[in-house]
Amino acid sequence: MKQLILASLALLFCSMISPTDCSRFRNGKFESKINGMPYFVERNGDFQREYILGTADSSIATFHVKWLSDCTYTIDPTEESRKKFPNIPKDGLLTTEIINTTDSTYTTRSTSNFSTLVDTVTFTRVN
Repeated sequence: MKQLILASLALLFCSMISPTDCSRFRNGKFESKINGMPYFVERNGDFQREYILGTADSSIATFHVKWLSDCTYTIDPTEESRKKFPNIPKDGLLTTEIINTTDSTYTTRSTSNFSTLVDTVTFTRVN
């Protein structure tokens, strides 16, 4: 009987947890920090621009965005970015999953098809 009550409570608790609402972060301007320097992402539709303030050329990179699900997307460097950053493999693709959201922030876990690095970053919406 105790097991049935515990299972019922666990099911009730799980149903009360709302899923992560990633749609609020598909478009907009977001900020984080890389080595203490402001890092910005601007995403609009299927296009994303990234830059770091405080560097000589602001390290601007542009990407094509493809949403695979509500919380997972890939970014593929544009031809301009591939020329600017020749160390990016021709078939280089970054997959990003939004793993947590709040009213004004989202946290991502990113992987790529050319590195074993798994990167977790929190971004804050910028108005």
